[in-house]
Amino acid sequence: MMILYDETDLPDDTTGLTSIELLDVLYSRGEDFYESIPEIEYEEPVIAIAENSDGCGNLTPSCWELAGHRLSSCFEPIDSFHRFYVDDDGDLRSSGIDLRNGISFYLFRVFKPEIGQDEQQWLIDLINSSADLSGDIREEIDRCTLPVGVDFTETVFCLDHK
Repeated sequence: MMILYDETDLPDDTTGLTSIELLDVLYSRGEDFYESIPEIEYEEPVIAIAENSDGCGNLTPSCWELAGHRLSSCFEPIDSFHRFYVDDDGDLRSSGIDLRNGISFYLFRVFKPEIGQDEQQWLIDLINSSADLSGDIREEIDRCTLPVGVDFTETVFCLDHK
């Protein structure tokens, strides 16, 4: 696993700040990192697949298409303190605390070129109506989408994924 960025290492000058002020500090710290992400564009939509905690240990999945078809869309601020990383399967992921949703886990993928718009919407609806992302749901995600983490590690860090 490669850690890309970790906003949870708070600087000393954040004591007593409101959540909005704290976000401003963290986003300004991460500005150089976010600006260094290349504009990799995809023909097909990039999606975010999230699992949000309800505070009792239960995770609720959700999925949506990101604005644009760019890798950099995955890193746009989401009102959160997140650690981004690429896992051993080449998936770009993040985990952390969302100000709106509590503890959240994100998986970023791009639709395969052969997956049409109807099937794309079907997958998004399937994830949004699911109780969890295991088993058949994960198989459908893998069947319909590709990881974007490999593009990130190869382009930004000039590293082969495996």
